[in-house]
Amino acid sequence: MYVRNIVNEQNKPVYLLMNDDNTVVMEVLKYVMHLARTGKSKYTMRNACHNLKQYYEWLSENDLTYLDVVSGKDKSAVEYLTDFVMWLKYPNYDPKIISFNQEEIKAERTNNTINQKMSTIYGFYDYLSLAENLPELKAYKTLRQKMPNHSFLSEMVRAREVRSPVLKLKAEPRRIKYITREDYWKIYKACTCRRDRIICGLLLDGAMRVSEVVGLRIEDAKALYEGKMQIKKRTDPGNPDAAVKYDSEGIVFIPDYLKKEIAAYLVEISDIDTNYLIFNQYGDNKYQPMKTDTIRKMLIATAKRAGLEKHVTPHMFRHGAAVEMADKIATESTNPDSEYYGLQMVDIKDRLRHSSMESTKIYAEFTEAGSEAMAKAHLKAVDEEYTESGIEALVDAIIGGNKNG
Repeated sequence: MYVRNIVNEQNKPVYLLMNDDNTVVMEVLKYVMHLARTGKSKYTMRNACHNLKQYYEWLSENDLTYLDVVSGKDKSAVEYLTDFVMWLKYPNYDPKIISFNQEEIKAERTNNTINQKMSTIYGFYDYLSLAENLPELKAYKTLRQKMPNHSFLSEMVRAREVRSPVLKLKAEPRRIKYITREDYWKIYKACTCRRDRIICGLLLDGAMRVSEVVGLRIEDAKALYEGKMQIKKRTDPGNPDAAVKYDSEGIVFIPDYLKKEIAAYLVEISDIDTNYLIFNQYGDNKYQPMKTDTIRKMLIATAKRAGLEKHVTPHMFRHGAAVEMADKIATESTNPDSEYYGLQMVDIKDRLRHSSMESTKIYAEFTEAGSEAMAKAHLKAVDEEYTESGIEALVDAIIGGNKNG
C-alpha cells in the first residue's frame, strides 16, 4: 500500500490510500473527504492517510479487514485494537504471548505518537458508523466529567457524560521545541531580505501560523498604523497553502520595529501587480504566494547562516512567543510597572487564538521564572519614518491601485 498525493480543481492537495494494484481504498477516501469538508488542514489529511496505511498493513498481516474488527470476528474490538497498539509500540510483538517484560524491549514509538495514530482510527470508525451505518466501535468507556459547582445549577447538570478511548496510553511529558528571543534575533539579522525578516517577525512577535502568513493580503495591513494585522480566512485556489486553523480569524498586534519593516516593504512592492503580501521574488513563480515548504526551507538555511545548530521550523517561533509570554507572566504579572501586570495564561490563549485552554496550558511548564531577563536587541532603525496617517494612506494607495482588485 502507499499514499498518493493529487491536486483537485481548487489546487488543494488530496491524499489517497492506494492498494498495491493501484486501486483506491474507498472507505478511507470517504473519510479523508469528510476531513476536507470539515475544514481540516492538508497535514491532518496526510497524517490520517499514513496512519490508516499502517492500520491496513497490520490488518493484512493478520488476515483481517476493517469490518472484522468492528464486528468482532474472533475476538472483541478492544482485543483487536490492543494487538494493534502493541504492534505499533513493539513491531515484533507476538499476540500469543500473554505477558513479557516491556522494560527489556525498546519501544519503537512513544505513547504520544501511538495515541495520535489511534485518534485517527477512532475518528475513522466514528465517521463510518454515522455515514455508512457501520456498527459503533466498542472501544470507549463513559466518564462523568464534573462541571463548575454554581449554586444555581442543579445536581443534574453539574456533571456530564463523555466518551474516552479505553486504550488511551499514559502520555509522556511533552517537550515542545521553541525559539528563544536570543536565537530569534540571530535568525532575524541573518535574513537576506526584508520579506524574510517580516516572515520571522510575524511568526514570533505576531505568533502566527505559517499557513496564516502565506495567506496574508496587502489589505490585511489596513490598520498597520495601529500596529495591527488582520487574519482572515479565504477560499483562494491560487494560494492552496493558506489556511486559518479552526477558523480562528482575528487581529494580530505587532511591535513597532515590525510595523516599520512592513511599511517600508509596502513601499518596495507598491509597483508590483499582486494582492499577496508574502510572495516569491524570483523564479517561475515570481509574484505568486509563497508555499509553506518554501518558508520552512528558508528558515532552515537562515538559521544555519546564523550559526544555529538546531533544526528550525516555523511553529517553533509561535511556541517561542508563547513560552516567552508565559515566562513574563510568571515573573512580572505582579509588578505594577510592567506591561505584563495583571496578565494571566488566558491572555496567551487569546494571543494564540486557541479554541480552549487545553492547548495553552502546556506553556506554563516552560516558564523560565527566576532567570535573568532577556537582553534587549538594538535594531537599526528603518530609514523612512511614517506618520500614522501616512501609513494608512500608503496602504490605501496600494490597495486602491492594485490591478487585481
